Amino acid sequence: MNAGGTDAERGDSPLPVPRAAPGRNEEERTMNRIDIPYLWLTVAYAAFLGGIVVLADLGLAPWVFAASKLVSWGDKPSHLLLMGILSFFLNMAWCGRTVVLFRCRVLLGSAVVCGLVLVEELSQAWVPSRHADPVDAVCDLIGVYLFGLLALYNLRHRRTRRAAGTT
Repeated sequence: MNAGGTDAERGDSPLPVPRAAPGRNEEERTMNRIDIPYLWLTVAYAAFLGGIVVLADLGLAPWVFAASKLVSWGDKPSHLLLMGILSFFLNMAWCGRTVVLFRCRVLLGSAVVCGLVLVEELSQAWVPSRHADPVDAVCDLIGVYLFGLLALYNLRHRRTRRAAGTT
């Protein structure tokens, strides 16, 4: 090693040195990352939810859904929690990436889950063993919104701790 440091440190490297895009702050650059552990968690959880949907569509395992029928509106909290958790995991996996929809900035993960929820609820109208319930869709969307807020809080708290030098 020569006294002037490495080629890359002196700027003599034949390879381009990656630099931050001009005018972009650290938060905008980290928005393009993917959190791999949360991504795998999202995939596993989505497979679990897919299994629940298939069981319900085929009318199999009625004992799984019987508990929610014991109480009036018993399945509504499960809709809120199941879709909310999916929204949380996806927003964490995509590190809080946002998109603009109808002139509003929204979390991309929440937008994707909202789209899936609405398609799944509407599709129930054509499945004999299911029934489309608008209240289920509203509970799903409330869960997506609340857990999206939780993901935002978690991501901001993580960035604040990182900036302060703690883990």
